[in-house]
Amino acid sequence: MPSKKRYTDEYLKKVLLDKAKELGRTPSRREVKHGTAISQRFGNGSYDDALRFVGLKPNYSRFNKRKPKETLKSRLERLSCIEVYEMVLNGEIGRFPRHFWQEISDLELRELLKYFFEEKLKWSIDDIKNNLDSYVFMKYKLGGGLFNSLFEGSPFKVIDFTYPNKIKEWELKCTPLSYWTLEKCVEVTKEILEKEKWTEEDIKNHPIYEIFNKYGVTTIYIRFFKGNSYKLINSIYPNKFKPWELPRVPKNYWNTDTGIEAVRWMIEDELNWNNEEIKKQLCYNTFEKYRLAGMLNIVFDCSPFKAINATYPGIFNEEDFNNVPINYWTKEKAIASIKNILDDLSDEDIKRCVTVKFFIANGLRYPFQIYFGNKPFAVLDTIYPNRFDKKDFFTRD
Repeated sequence: MPSKKRYTDEYLKKVLLDKAKELGRTPSRREVKHGTAISQRFGNGSYDDALRFVGLKPNYSRFNKRKPKETLKSRLERLSCIEVYEMVLNGEIGRFPRHFWQEISDLELRELLKYFFEEKLKWSIDDIKNNLDSYVFMKYKLGGGLFNSLFEGSPFKVIDFTYPNKIKEWELKCTPLSYWTLEKCVEVTKEILEKEKWTEEDIKNHPIYEIFNKYGVTTIYIRFFKGNSYKLINSIYPNKFKPWELPRVPKNYWNTDTGIEAVRWMIEDELNWNNEEIKKQLCYNTFEKYRLAGMLNIVFDCSPFKAINATYPGIFNEEDFNNVPINYWTKEKAIASIKNILDDLSDEDIKRCVTVKFFIANGLRYPFQIYFGNKPFAVLDTIYPNRFDKKDFFTRD
């Protein structure tokens, strides 16, 4: 159990004040009874501080007219927070004064941080986005009380305090992976698209990873969507785009079912063609125009007919199309296809209509040229032997 004080505070104060009254001035330490006890009790060992405590002015020696040396604490109290920071940075003092960061005002703190970024680092907002990390604060002696304690080790909290609403957290290259969730990834992507003013056509024509590279968020695109652009776009704009409308179709997407879906979309939703229009106009270029050439190659062996026949089974014959592949034709197939057309015509119609242009218009130019030498009569005499007179078709074009 601690011992009781030998002298009470009131007693020691009375001794000191009575002596000052007796002398008509501040007594020296040697002149006052219990001087050491008074120094310890009221000045933590300093007689001058004890004098100030009881309201007396220290009495400097007549042999030394200089004022006592200013203490570091009192000097620091007169300096601005930026000046104190410079002393720490330059090594004049080992660390910031005790409770410095707790006692500094928000205005002073913001001023100090702006000084740090703008004057010491000479960074622009873009520089901050690209270069800021935890190490910067440690390197410039702002790590402990400021970065770790006041801002919980978060570079973004420092920046948002210094420049409110100037930078989004995801714009910092040092944003931790723990920040990201699927929802935030979708939200940020939508924000980037709006910021870049991308239209629906831009989304269709430009790979989305181009802007991810620009904003430094490619990692989250790979992490949450495995590089699947369609999955990401569909999360932002549900069912607004078809996978094949984007620059890249998801890996392993194409099969017979998805191929049929794409062909039906092209014919019915985009082209709105009837059966005759399909026969006359459908070709490889049609699929290419709607970004379905790759699908045609993968699923239907590059054959428009196979694609249409899978989509609308039994409605069309391969020779119905003006753009039948060259390797399709044999002489027998050519005869059958031409006969199928001519059987519906009278002899007079055949004499009047069957010309070189007739075969071209019906998508039969290749077999007409290869197997019949571009001669209408040769075709007719093969299909209908001795039915027509050659002179009726002479000089026909």
